[in-house]
Amino acid sequence: MDYQLKWFKPGEQRYVKGYLNGRRQPSMLMHLTPSPQLLTFFANETTQAPQLFQQIQQWWQTHLHREFPTTRQVHDWQTLLLLLSDCTEHLLSYLGYRILPHNDHTTLPPQAQLTQAESTVLVSVPHCSPQLVARAWSVVVMVAELHLREKHRQTNDNMPAEDWLMKVLTPLREPMKEGIHENFSSAAYELDIPMYPLHGRLTQFGQGHRSQWLEHSFTEQTSVLPVRAARHKWYANRLLRRAGLPVPPQFAVKDQAEACTVAKRIGYPVVVKPADLDGGVGVAAHLSNEAELIEAYKNAREHSQNIVVEQHVEGRDYRIQVQDNEVVFAVERVPAGVIGDGKHTIEQLTAIENNHERRREGPKKNLATLKLDDEALKLLQAQQMTKTSIPQHGQFVMFRRIANMSAGGRPVPALDHMHEDNKRLAIRATQALRLDVAGVDLIIPDISVSWLESGAAICEVNACPDLGHTAGLLLYRNLLRNRIEGNGRIPVYVVIDQANPDAPSTLLQQTVAKLNQQGLTVGWSDHHGVSVNQETLTRGLQHFATAFNMLNSQQNVAAMVLRLNDPSVLERGLPMDRIDEVLCATEADHATALYELAEQQVI
Repeated sequence: MDYQLKWFKPGEQRYVKGYLNGRRQPSMLMHLTPSPQLLTFFANETTQAPQLFQQIQQWWQTHLHREFPTTRQVHDWQTLLLLLSDCTEHLLSYLGYRILPHNDHTTLPPQAQLTQAESTVLVSVPHCSPQLVARAWSVVVMVAELHLREKHRQTNDNMPAEDWLMKVLTPLREPMKEGIHENFSSAAYELDIPMYPLHGRLTQFGQGHRSQWLEHSFTEQTSVLPVRAARHKWYANRLLRRAGLPVPPQFAVKDQAEACTVAKRIGYPVVVKPADLDGGVGVAAHLSNEAELIEAYKNAREHSQNIVVEQHVEGRDYRIQVQDNEVVFAVERVPAGVIGDGKHTIEQLTAIENNHERRREGPKKNLATLKLDDEALKLLQAQQMTKTSIPQHGQFVMFRRIANMSAGGRPVPALDHMHEDNKRLAIRATQALRLDVAGVDLIIPDISVSWLESGAAICEVNACPDLGHTAGLLLYRNLLRNRIEGNGRIPVYVVIDQANPDAPSTLLQQTVAKLNQQGLTVGWSDHHGVSVNQETLTRGLQHFATAFNMLNSQQNVAAMVLRLNDPSVLERGLPMDRIDEVLCATEADHATALYELAEQQVI
């Protein structure tokens, strides 16, 4: 398929980190130029043009299985730009990002409807990687291009279908790993908590003295010493045993010979795994003889020099999420496999399961593809089956012994029937390692039965657990609620005083004094620099965003008063999504572009 654009000429894609046009999310300014034939199409096909672009909206709805919030009528170049913006945001919504309501914004040169001239349109960036939005925009423009070609029979290619779309969207998974996790940003929007990306996934939620840093499930309350202990499986096993918790016998081994000696001592079956890696990397379970042990040891050594041998414990595998001494979620991690329906073969069931959007190639894939490889075929043989066998209805056929998601396992919610003793056990394990947030891996026959009756073993305690998608926003929402006071916001006042920008603003000083009288620690910026109460943080005039970020990072600031005389914000946007009040020193200040920009962010 020819991906060279003929109906559009793409231009610069500029990330606007600040907030423009009253939006509550950052934006990207997309530059695009129509081809002469596209303008001719609009001029001559006044009936067919709206129908074609309605088909594009329907195409996206069909292949993403999501309805558009609103239907846009396209009748000229400007409305087409807005449709492309709609489709990009619709695609981001499909990927799990929440798009907040906003005003449309396009910029067209004079006569752009009639001539070939570059135009711009704003697309929301829902606190994700700008690269993700840029790539999504490129896919959307290409889909519009292909529809236009098909309409005018300029290609022999049929319109691409869902498989093509998933293949094209698969590379979007990489930029999705950058920046704030989509569930964290969605939870913050829901709770009206402002967020500020710092570096990678390190994010500040809230402002000033109400702010907290989080990096995935690491919080400011997560101490480095417990994390170090939890990340080394052998240390963690010893500390849990010391606290009286049930753990399987486990030994660190320095070579293959010692691994065989330890296995004989504790008795087969055993587990071999790296002591310092997560996600099931290098793990082999239910090893029943020395030959299997040696093979597993060699594989584990390819990933780490620190290997442990552990007694295998029979039972079902559960991940229990603990936050602040409370069990907030639990899932059973079912090993890779299929469930019979009495009609299809194991090979057919595998193909059906792999076609699910969580397993097939595409941007929403978060479960590993099931494979009928040597390990799976050996397990089928042990279950007296082959890949052509037809399992009975409801019969589970296992492909892997370990239940990690990276090995093809799948999560099944289990909190509703979890016994209180088992909840307490997971909390004790988290407390034993002095963690505030943890994922406790528990092997137990049935989570609804007390471990005191059935027996159980704690295999690992993860200090930075993947909060996953199974619980939706629950875990992310709970973590933010437990860390952030209210909605995390502090009062923000913007002063516009342009009569004499090089002199102190009397209005600003009066506002700071009033807030001080209320007992608030006030961060403020004027022509002289940036201060907190009477303490100067830096001297000299600062960019508006620099002053805000400086004060926003101060953990004692309870209110901000910022003087806005920086024209660069008209292009870069304001650094805050919301302003409590815009104060003007003179009537003339109300007529400025700066006032208009700031007033749009007032709620």
